[in-house]
Amino acid sequence: MAKKIRKAPPQRKSMLVLFIELLIPWLVMGASAIILVSLGMSGIPLFVMALGAALGTTVFIRYYDRKRAMRARIDGIDIRRR
Repeated sequence: MAKKIRKAPPQRKSMLVLFIELLIPWLVMGASAIILVSLGMSGIPLFVMALGAALGTTVFIRYYDRKRAMRARIDGIDIRRR
């Protein structure tokens, strides 16, 4: 009979990191909307571009966090201590 492989427990993020990961896309969306309104844009294109900026920021944060975790795993550093 095959042995069950235990899964590693999910790593918990600090509340500050989680707060920043959730807040930054909203701030980018608001800032891009303000900039686009000041440039004279309005309507649907404004919303699409602001949401696109927020989505791009979210993807960048996820990519950066995964890359940092991978680098820490390779180097043997516990990222939860940071």
